[in-house]
Amino acid sequence: MVAQENYREFDELVSTRTTLVEERLDALDERITALDEHFSEEKERISAEIQERHSELMDMLNKFKEMFQLECDVRAEREAAVKADMDDHDQDVKERFEVEAEARESVRIEGVCAKMFGIPE
Repeated sequence: MVAQENYREFDELVSTRTTLVEERLDALDERITALDEHFSEEKERISAEIQERHSELMDMLNKFKEMFQLECDVRAEREAAVKADMDDHDQDVKERFEVEAEARESVRIEGVCAKMFGIPE
């Protein structure tokens, strides 16, 4: 009888412990499932944020490229205008220099002729 009583007590103890272990395993399984769901949600949220930020950055980059190209075009126009102004100025200076050189040459020729022929200046 004592052996049966001991066997029954041992069986109850094993059964109680088994139930506790199963309850803990169920609780762990629920926590793992909840964590898996949380990680899946976070993964999707982070992926969506990355895509959104990527789109924002690409838009910013494209706008910057457009603005940069516009600035390059405007700068090229300004440089062309400055070059045209400088070319015009160079041509004007060249023409004035030629006129001045001719005038001086003419005055010198007149001076030489005046000295040669005795004409007062």
